[in-house]
Order: sequence, then structure tokens, then C-alpha cells
Amino acid sequence: MNVNMQQATQAAKKMADAGGDSHFLEEQMNPTRIKQYLDSGKDYDKVKGMKWLLAMMSKGRDASEFFSDVVKNVVAKSVEVKKMVYMYLSHYCDFNHQCRELALLSINSFQKDLAASNQLVRAMALRVMTSIRVPDVIQIQLLAVKKCAGDSSPYVRKCAANAIAKLVSLSDGAEQESCDQFVATLLNDTSPMVLGSAVTAFAEVCPQNWAIFHPNYRKLCQLLADCDEWAQITILGVLARYLRTQFTDPSPDKPQTKGEPQRVVRRKVKKAFYSDDEDESEEEEVVVEDPWDDDGPALEDDHKLALTSSLPLLKSRNSGVVLAVCSLHYHCGAPSNEERETIGRALVRILRNRPEIQYVVLKSIAVMASERPQMFAPFLRDFFVKGTDAKFNREIKLEILVRLATPDSVEEILRELQTYCRGTEKDFVCDACTAAARVADSRPECADDVLRGLLDLARSHDRDECRSVDASVVSASLVAIRQLLQQGAGTATEDPVIVRRDVVRQVAKMLLKPKLKGAFSTNPAVEEDEGRRGGAPVPTASGRGASARASACFILGEFRDDVADLLPDAVRLLASRFSAEVVEVKQQILNLAVKAATAYPANSDLDSLLRYILELARFDTDHDLRDRGRYLTATLGLSVPGSETTDETALAQLKANKHSLILSEKQPPSTRHGTVAPEGVPQFTVGSLSSMMGHEVDGYLPLEPWATEPSDPSIRNPPNGSVFRAGAGQTGISSEEVAANPGAFYGNDESESSTESSSSGSESDDSDSDASSSEGSDSDESEESSADASSASDSDESEEESSSSGEEEAKAPPPAADPFDMFAAPSSAPATSNDDILKMF
Repeated sequence: MNVNMQQATQAAKKMADAGGDSHFLEEQMNPTRIKQYLDSGKDYDKVKGMKWLLAMMSKGRDASEFFSDVVKNVVAKSVEVKKMVYMYLSHYCDFNHQCRELALLSINSFQKDLAASNQLVRAMALRVMTSIRVPDVIQIQLLAVKKCAGDSSPYVRKCAANAIAKLVSLSDGAEQESCDQFVATLLNDTSPMVLGSAVTAFAEVCPQNWAIFHPNYRKLCQLLADCDEWAQITILGVLARYLRTQFTDPSPDKPQTKGEPQRVVRRKVKKAFYSDDEDESEEEEVVVEDPWDDDGPALEDDHKLALTSSLPLLKSRNSGVVLAVCSLHYHCGAPSNEERETIGRALVRILRNRPEIQYVVLKSIAVMASERPQMFAPFLRDFFVKGTDAKFNREIKLEILVRLATPDSVEEILRELQTYCRGTEKDFVCDACTAAARVADSRPECADDVLRGLLDLARSHDRDECRSVDASVVSASLVAIRQLLQQGAGTATEDPVIVRRDVVRQVAKMLLKPKLKGAFSTNPAVEEDEGRRGGAPVPTASGRGASARASACFILGEFRDDVADLLPDAVRLLASRFSAEVVEVKQQILNLAVKAATAYPANSDLDSLLRYILELARFDTDHDLRDRGRYLTATLGLSVPGSETTDETALAQLKANKHSLILSEKQPPSTRHGTVAPEGVPQFTVGSLSSMMGHEVDGYLPLEPWATEPSDPSIRNPPNGSVFRAGAGQTGISSEEVAANPGAFYGNDESESSTESSSSGSESDDSDSDASSSEGSDSDESEESSADASSASDSDESEEESSSSGEEEAKAPPPAADPFDMFAAPSSAPATSNDDILKMF
């Protein structure tokens, strides 16, 4: 019986072990039991107790009460226990004052572990030491970072680079010089794992100290594809700032306006709306406006090196890397037509992602399309709104469609917007109306068609049983109609699509003869049906239809000659509604009365109505309306009744000039760029958080203006006189050879092309990124797994190298080929140009 029980217990234990550690997350444990595990002399119990604590931390629970029990296990012999102890300590060593004091008591143990044989232990000891935010131990921390910066393990050097920024913030800049030296030392490293963190430390600690960055510029460009994905984003951002400060603008005379149209090939996708089948695409030629030439201006060799080295990253699986490459080329390049299309295709590719990523990419595309719409002209249909798009993505897609409107595509865009205007989501319909008006602003030849469509849309939604959402559509349509009329729509003399006089009279009819429950009605009962739904309170029709009535009053006052026979009755009817209207409409009624009485001074009815409305405005509850009434009374040269002192001479002068003050011509609104003029929009780096938020956030580093004179290329040579070529610590040609034959280094020499090696680097990028993606995050688990993999594979790599050495000797490679030169093509490979690199994408 006892034997059977023991077997059952062992079987249950094996089943629990086979099930993994998921039960730590699902079950609860008594704190007293956890402390017993931590105080146990067996490593198995300590591991079990630490797993309970890490599970609590992962679920967001406070585990700081166990700090004193955990810190005692720093001296444990088991590496597994020590790893979990350091994971806990790095999280809680700066949690409160008591935790900091207990951590300081164990600082000798941390220093001892800096010399441990296991690289994970050394790295974790450094991480915990630099996480203790006590200024008294800053010197000990500096010595620890200095020691680890020269460690033999790349993982430990990477952790040393990550710790530099902590020391600078802790010392408040007092140890800036020492930290700069650490950054310079780590930038000279040849391991891609270390370089990513070193550049991150450079961007945080000394982002303007280009003197330590110059000798490593070419090395970073050539090792860019070997770094992990998150390091690539940081390096690309630093390279963008470096290019702006060290080189001149490659296209200083670049036209800011669109020039002669050119023909490009655009992809058309045929696919059912809810289909899961693959896309069926075909190509067609369209005309787009392109002020740039085909080849683009010439670039300096070092400038071209960064741009060429980043092109293979357009095939990265990480959307952030692709966006960073496109940002680099947008801000620092002068690409040719083919390269611009390559960048546009890469951005369109990463649009097929989660809605949050789509938002970031679409915002970046909208910024780029405002200046270079030809980049995305071949992919117009990819920006059409789909039924599954989130609301915040729909708005940006409409913005992009407006900016991609060209003579050839404007008809297709307007047809698409017309489809959106028939939708059931009225907020989106309002956005589509605004977008159609902006397209007509940028393409005046289609303004009359848009004007007629908007008028029909407003009349169709002004029903007898008009809901608040329909009133919002009428308001958006009337605002767009007002803007188009101000811009000159409806004034064509030959074959007019629609006449402005007809539009103004139709608007007057809708305003003066409102339907009982229409959008122009001021009856609050319009919203009773909406209020019975039990949802949030819905504003009344006089609030939702206010924009429509205000725009209609403005149209009547601005184009008064088209409704001269209706003005007296219009002012009289509006004056009777004055007290029941909202402030926005009251102001426009007041303006209408002033314009009508000034334009037709012989009409005594208009003069009497004007005095009546001015008197109503004088005693209104809104102080802005009262002030406006007083201002207009003085502008018309009228005296306020009851005033003790009146300057009759000044009133006479104002009355003589009232025509020029009130009836002067106004500049038409410009809506093609949105609600804010381009010069009023802050310029941020494309893809940055500041660009997403619309304002500068903490930590943002703006792009500097282009340098007036290019820097000397010799400052980018390594200090030992040799130029870095790809390979761990290997050197290739000397700086004198680079000066004599720059094409041999930069890859544009006909005798030695870099195309094949670039393609091989891009092909191996996928496999390299699999191993390096785990190194991108700063979490303990990912860094430990990458370090475990690197330490475990040392012996395997040595065996593979020894086994393959005999085969390499038998093959007898060509003498001219450099085995460490990843950017040198074989001697038998034909010479290729940079344009051939683009064709790979």
C-alpha cells in the first residue's frame, strides 16, 4: 500500500513538472510559506519561492515585503536561484528607502559577482548596482561600469551601455565627462549587440558630441543590418541627425510647388469587400505631378553610404524599422523616382497591421504626402476607407486622399468620397463632405461638380423628421458650400454646371422656410425621439443645426446681390427668431442685418430692422454679442441712446467710411492644407512621438538644419588609420586608399560592386533578426535568453569553424576577395549600380 502511494506521489510530481510553471500564476500562496521557501537550505525550495514572487510581480502585485528575505539569497551558489534573485532585486532595489538601505548592505556581494564566471551573473550584478539611486555610491557604480565596459562578454558590455544613462541622471551631470568616455569606449566595439545599446546611450547622454561619433560612422552604417530591430531604430534616428549636421542639403533649390506632370504606373487591386481570397492586381499608367527629376541630385560618398546601407531594412518585419528608414530618406535623402516609389511601397506594405500601427504609419504618410505626393500616387487605392477601419484611421485616410488629388486621380477620388457620403455613419459623412470641399479647393476645375453634389446632399438630409445626425450632415454641407462659394465656385460663364445665384436662393429657401422638424428648425421637439433611447443626452436641433443656419446667414449677407429681392423679408423673419437662437447664429443674423442696411441705404425697412436687432443684441445675455453690438453701432455712426457723452465728429467719420469697413472684399478661405496653414504647423521628425501628438514631448531631439559646409571626410576615419570593414575587429583598406579610390569602399566602383553583398546581407537579415530580436527589449527574460544562447553556442560555433576550415582551404578562394568584407562582390560578379539594389524590393 505504501509503495503504491509513493508511486502515485511521484507520478503526480512528474505530471506537475510536465505541466510547467503555469500553476504559479493561477494559484495563491501564503506569504509565510513563501518566506519558509526562501529561508530553506535547499535550492529547490528557494527556486520555488522565487517563482512565486516573480509570478506575483507579473500579475502586478506588490512583493516588496519579501525584500529582506530575497536579498539574503544573493550569496546562493545556484545560478538559477541567483538569476531570479537579481531579477527581483533589479525591480525593487529602488522601491522605497528601506529597500535601498538593504540593497546597500549587500553591495559587497554585488561587487564580488562582477567577477563571477557566468556572464549572466556579472550582468545582473551590474544592473542591480546601477539601479540603486543613492548618490553616495556613485563612484562605486562608475568603477563597476568601467570594469564591465571592458568585459569579454558582449552581453555584459551591453548591460554596461544600458547603465550609463542611469548614472548621468543620478549624478545630475556631475559625472558627464566620465560617462562620455564610457560611451566612446563602447562605440568603438565591434559587436552589433553592444553597438545598439552604445548608440542608445549616446543619444541619451551626449547627443551633440559628434567628435566621438565620427570614427564609428562608417562602421555603424555597415553593421546596421546586423543589429537588433530596436537598436536599428535608434541608430537610424541618430544617423538622420548626423547627416543633417555634417552634410549640405542635396537639393537646396527643390521646388515647393508641384511642377510638370509625369506618367507613373499605379497598382489597382480587385478584391471583394469581405473576400478572403488573394488580391488580384493589375497596373495602369496615370499622370502625377512630379517636380523632381529621375535620378535626383548627386550625394557625397559618406552621405550615400548611410542611405544605401539602410535600404535593405525596408524588408524588415518590424514596422518601426521600416518607418525609421523611410524617415531617414525623407529628411536626409534626395532620392530618385524609383527610390521614392520603393519607400512608398514599403510604407504601404506595413499598413496591413494592427489599427494602432496603421495610425502611426498613416500619420507619417500624411506628412510625407503633403510635400511629396508622387511617392504614394501609385498606391492610391490602398488609402480607400474600408468598413473595418477604425475611426481614427478613417480620418487620416481622408486627409491622404485630399493630398493625393491630381488631375488624373481627382475624378476617382471624388467618386470614392461620393460613396462615403451615402454611408450610414453620419460623422464620417461629415468628414467626407469636408474632404470633398478640400479636393475642390486644390482642383478648382471640379469645384462646380462638388458644389452641386453638396447642395443635393444637404437637401436630401433636411427632412421633415430630421434627426440630430442628419442635422450635422446638413451643417457640414452648408459649411463646405460657403467655403466653395467664397472660392469662386458657380461663376463659370461657359457651360456652367451650376450657377451661384441658384445655390444662394436654394440656401435662402431652406433657411427662411424651414421644415417643421428639419435641420433649420429651432423647435426643440426635434430631439425628443433621440432622447427616448435612454442613452446620453442629445443636444437640441438648435444646437446641432446652428452651423447650418449660421452658414446660410453668412451666404445671404456675402452674396446679397443674388437675393436682393428677398433681403427685407429674410431679415424680418430672422429678427423674429433672434431671441430663440444660439449665440453663433445671432452673430450672423446681426452681420446680415448690418450688411443689408449698408448695401441698400434707401430701404427704410432694413434700417428699422437693423436698429431693432442692435437693440436686442445690446441687452443679450452673452457678453461677446453685447460687445459686438456696441462695436457695430459705433461703426455705423449711430449714437447709443442714453449716452452722456457722444463725439459727433467721430461718429460722422465712421459713418462716412462704413462701406469700406463692412462691405470690403474678403480673402477666400484656403482649406487645401486643413484647418491650419502649413507655416503654422510645427515640423517634427516623421514617425516620432512628437509628430503623433502634434507637440514636442519630453526627450524629443529635433532635426538640426542642414550644414552650410560639408565636413571633412577624414574625420570619419578610425584613429588607428584603418577603415573598418565588416567582421569582428577586422580592418581592411587604409584611409589613404579610401582617399585615392573611394568607390572601392562605398560600393560604387565599377571594378568592385557592392550590390551582391548588400543583397546577401538583406537575405540573411531575416535569420539574423530571429536571433537578435530577443536582444531588442530591456526585459530581464529576453536578455537572459539571448545571453544563454550566446554562451551555449560558443562550443558549437568553434566546432563548426574547425570542421569547415578544411573545406574552405580546399576551395581556394580568389586572392582579391576579402573574407571579412561583407560589402565586396566576388571577382566574377558583374558590376551593378545602386538602381539594381532598388529592383530587389
